[in-house]
Amino acid sequence: MLQNKLKTLGAVAAFAVTSVVMSVAAFAAPGAVTGIHQEDASKSSVKVAWTADVSATKYYTRYSNDGVNWGSEDYSYSATDTKSSLSEGQTIYVQVCAADKSGRGPWSDAFQLVTAPSDISSASFVNATSTTCILNWAPATGADGYVITYASNTYDVGNVTSAEIPYLAGETYARVYAYRTSASGYKAMGSYAYKTVYGLKVLPGRYDKNSFGLTSAYASIGVIYVGVVGGDSIQAEVATIKVSKKGKITYKTAATAEGSSARFSNIKQGKAYAYRVRPYITTDAGKVYGEWSNYRYYGASKSAKYSTSNKKISLKWSKISGMNWAKISISTKEDKGYKKVAIVNASKKKYTISKIGKKNLKKGKSYWVKLEFYINGSKKKVKTATGSDFIYKQKITVK
Repeated sequence: MLQNKLKTLGAVAAFAVTSVVMSVAAFAAPGAVTGIHQEDASKSSVKVAWTADVSATKYYTRYSNDGVNWGSEDYSYSATDTKSSLSEGQTIYVQVCAADKSGRGPWSDAFQLVTAPSDISSASFVNATSTTCILNWAPATGADGYVITYASNTYDVGNVTSAEIPYLAGETYARVYAYRTSASGYKAMGSYAYKTVYGLKVLPGRYDKNSFGLTSAYASIGVIYVGVVGGDSIQAEVATIKVSKKGKITYKTAATAEGSSARFSNIKQGKAYAYRVRPYITTDAGKVYGEWSNYRYYGASKSAKYSTSNKKISLKWSKISGMNWAKISISTKEDKGYKKVAIVNASKKKYTISKIGKKNLKKGKSYWVKLEFYINGSKKKVKTATGSDFIYKQKITVK
């Protein structure tokens, strides 16, 4: 009997202890808030959020400029809070604690927050290569990094105020954003706080000799036009030349002109000229020029005459100063099938054609005769020499 009573008392005591423990646990204050992170930012506000505590009825927050000295507390019923009336590019700190009916939990560790920096006041397209565009921009107050968005691509260029980005064909503008980074890695960047750079383009590469030339030449009035394939904007240069006995050419710039078709006047007949081109583009910082091409040459004789008699064609010309050799060719068609007749010293000033290949010219038949002048110090090198781009070509019916 006594033994049964003791067992009953023991059970009652154990139940009582358990109830007390359960009661204390049921009314314990919430634990420390977790999952704190920055959710948004503007130039004057920050939004912070954290993991919700199911037992919490409200949350307390307090802010600090240095993480040591804290301002007055405020509270929120949701697991977020927004702090306003801040400065652009500012760093602040927040602490959060949860509370329920039993009391408040501990303050969290200080968590760093940042506002977005100031707007970028100016940005410009300043230079280019054949594959890239170079941008410059003014530093933004409070920024510690910049992002360029371009053709659906994003380039985080770091804390610089100039960057080179790859050019993508057809894309003409880019946007530059400033950001400020918190200790947790959050980048505060205003949604519309960007500067747009327009007019992006690349600088064409160096033109080879097949990519540029005379687009028009009016020898009698001394006017020539120089352009490139594709009609890009170019700077062209015309130079007078001197050729030594050994074939060395020296150049002296006579004039430069710009545009998609560069015009030159006062080009004298009977004188040899060299010309070359280089590309340019116009940026916000002015014109950017590419590399000069090699030279091509131009020379127009003061007179070039063709006549025919006795089943022969006679050519006469006046010498072009600086052009050493004359090449005569003949064909039955205007644009192809030319056969070399002779290469003669240009100072000879005349030549008579009696055959096309091994066959005599036929009376009453029409032929195309071509007269070209070359700059070279040796007759043997004429095949590889650079000739004048001005070629005399005439259709002659043999008499």
